[in-house]
Amino acid sequence: MTVGGLRGFFYDILGKEKGKTFLPLLGTLFIFILISNLAGLLPFAGHLPGLASPTSTLSVTVALSVIIFFVTHMAGFKYNKISYLRHFVTPVAFLLPLTIMEEFVRPLSLSVRLYGNVFGDESVIAQLANMVPYGLGVPVIMALLTVLLSLIQALVFTLLSAIYIDGATSHAE
Repeated sequence: MTVGGLRGFFYDILGKEKGKTFLPLLGTLFIFILISNLAGLLPFAGHLPGLASPTSTLSVTVALSVIIFFVTHMAGFKYNKISYLRHFVTPVAFLLPLTIMEEFVRPLSLSVRLYGNVFGDESVIAQLANMVPYGLGVPVIMALLTVLLSLIQALVFTLLSAIYIDGATSHAE
């Protein structure tokens, strides 16, 4: 059911041909980020070594973003050959430095967005757990919101990744 939903989602964004090509990467990325985010719900997560959510570590989110950076540009060259470089000088050539800077800001924004949201969510839950006893239900409500946040963050990261890949592969069309 999950794979079917992801397939339909990415086919709508990338089209059927590119969707088939990039579904394994994007689907795996979505599932990895979702499970990593949900790992923060484990008891004592973040307080014991090795139990923190992987996506609450900046090195993990940067690594995922760097993968998407390279996949995006390799796909651009695969689908558009050397004419892929034309999109760096379109619509006007003097914007080339800004276009190149934009290409490097994308992975930075992907990684910091995911890291900041997951780290912040875990920090808020930890502080609420220290302030309010579990009997009052506030940490339980925050845990439910964490499930929703985990799903949204995984969706946003993979959605933006799919949009970046589609933008890199669609220039010659």
